[in-house]
Amino acid sequence: MSHKEKVLQYLDAKGVTPNKFCITCGFSNGFLGSGKYFGTDKLTIILDNYQDLSLEWLLFGKGEMLLQQQGLGILSEPTQLQQELLYIKRLLEKEEQHTADLRELLNLQNNSKKNAG
Repeated sequence: MSHKEKVLQYLDAKGVTPNKFCITCGFSNGFLGSGKYFGTDKLTIILDNYQDLSLEWLLFGKGEMLLQQQGLGILSEPTQLQQELLYIKRLLEKEEQHTADLRELLNLQNNSKKNAG
């Protein structure tokens, strides 16, 4: 079963429409209908918005689909995979900022060349 098929199974279990899912995550309406898998950028967005979805179940089919709640409704301790995903998400955010900074420098250089010539 593909990742997107598993997301659809999760949404069905939670009573969430695919359209509402796409709106919540900021994805295009056709996101779940195209391809079978998605990258870490989409995965982090999904897990940020649907925190009871098990990463291990989604990626590897292991364990339960829904994370179990303990005590006062606090989710169980993050798994190693969730910690690694958070680390990757932070790296992506830093790379995106670095790319934006480089684009700004390039624009400044281009503008100064235009003004000089």
